[in-house]
Amino acid sequence: MRDVSRGSSLPADREIIREAQLSLDSAAAFIGNPLISPGGVDGLYGPKTEAAKGAYNAFFCLQDIRNLLSAATVQHLLMGTWRDAVPSPHSTAPGSLRAPSLVTADYWIEGVDVSGWQDRVYWESVYKAGNRAAYIKLTEDDDYTSKDAIHQTAGARDVMDLIGPYHKADPAKRDGPRDAGKEISHFMKAYDRLGPWSLPPAYDAESGEKNDDEYNVEHLVDWCDGVEARTGETCMVYTAAWAINLYLKRGVSRELLNRMRSRWLWFADYHKPSVLYPKDSLTPWDYDRLAIWQFAGSAKQAHSKVPGIKGTADRNRIARPFFDSMVARAA
Repeated sequence: MRDVSRGSSLPADREIIREAQLSLDSAAAFIGNPLISPGGVDGLYGPKTEAAKGAYNAFFCLQDIRNLLSAATVQHLLMGTWRDAVPSPHSTAPGSLRAPSLVTADYWIEGVDVSGWQDRVYWESVYKAGNRAAYIKLTEDDDYTSKDAIHQTAGARDVMDLIGPYHKADPAKRDGPRDAGKEISHFMKAYDRLGPWSLPPAYDAESGEKNDDEYNVEHLVDWCDGVEARTGETCMVYTAAWAINLYLKRGVSRELLNRMRSRWLWFADYHKPSVLYPKDSLTPWDYDRLAIWQFAGSAKQAHSKVPGIKGTADRNRIARPFFDSMVARAA
């Protein structure tokens, strides 16, 4: 195991130190323990980095670790011991993701999502363009399955670091009291047939009863509860400020809102790549539930183009702590 001493400034050592600092900073944000953060990523091993290393080791009782600054050791820690200490997304532990004021460009990992609109995807080109994760539309309502999901999923699994499935929901009272249950059954058939998956199931909340938000949120929560019971995963909710205001906000009981906002948030708010955080309000979610930000996906945006994807592409940014935890879990 390579030893990097305090004060080292060799280029190779600085790269290893920078990687370690980035991992420490990511771990601090994910765990909610600021003592683990080195206070910056500069590639220099000074007193702050040494203190952060000590806090990390103390947190996990890693008495036998002598050198965190080996890239292999960093990878081992992130893929092993850290995984077991990560708080549940449903817990009230300190936020796992970073506050808006602390977000920098290296906080995000690039990704995409696709549906039948994109047809055939050339995943090698998508990956070479810097994208590491993909969500794929499987189903809609209780009667539609994307015919493109089969080849899209197979291709993505061979190339991408992480892949996940999503369902476009259609809450409608006309479908009767088992509305959510029928959508669960329909989704799970495709989920089981096309798995395994390395990202949690996602519920696309862009439609619903326009005058009954309580019904819409109850449908969302029932779907998530049912899918979680069958998969053991904590679901992701895809939505945007306009959809929250139209379908998920008015006259909803606090109990239902709390159950909805306990799920991971995948939030759409389109901006230029230079913007580092959504500007629309995430309410009723807190920022520490924002796992994925869809920052582009409009034909009017020149940056809504991705090599390997036909036409306009939905581009996502995945929070590094969330991404790292999913990779760790899949390892």
